[in-house]
Amino acid sequence: TEGSKPSNLDRLESITDADHQSRSQLRELLGRNFAAGRGSASIGSHNEAYARVRGLMSSDKLFDVSDEPDSVRDRYGRTLFGEQALIARRLIEAGTPFVKVGRAWWDSHGQNFETHLELVPELDQVMSALIDDLHDRGLLENTLVLTLSEFGRTPNINASLGRDHFASAWSVTLTGCGIQGGAVYGKSDEDGQTV
Repeated sequence: TEGSKPSNLDRLESITDADHQSRSQLRELLGRNFAAGRGSASIGSHNEAYARVRGLMSSDKLFDVSDEPDSVRDRYGRTLFGEQALIARRLIEAGTPFVKVGRAWWDSHGQNFETHLELVPELDQVMSALIDDLHDRGLLENTLVLTLSEFGRTPNINASLGRDHFASAWSVTLTGCGIQGGAVYGKSDEDGQTV
């Protein structure tokens, strides 16, 4: 099936090809004028990233996973999260410098353990497929894969058998870019209350 292409990737129908081309030329002119005399490598990197993204905008095929073998799609899992991670791999292969994949509903204020019994196997399946795929394709050495959330969960269980928001300590995993596996940076106290 067709993947979940972002709705804002296509040019608005109200913008003609000529308008789009004119805007692109203006952006390039302003970019050259801005870069003149600055000699910053980051400006060149930004322009390269912008050019790659413009190319991706015209490629619907990147978001269509129907041409992926069933074995690959099954490894990622036939869920929205699995499909998004597979599309992320395709975007990385195409040179996209930053890709974000999200999996909602980890908010386990109640029934924390039942929630994790459902969510953790999917996370494990999807992330292991993505990391293995990036490694097998020679992309992991230059790709940083992070698994994180915006905050942690309380070390203690609440009255609803859940865990509430906790901004004092939580975990992040880093893979790729030469990061040594199994290393731990930082630590919390024995109760997981503070770093």
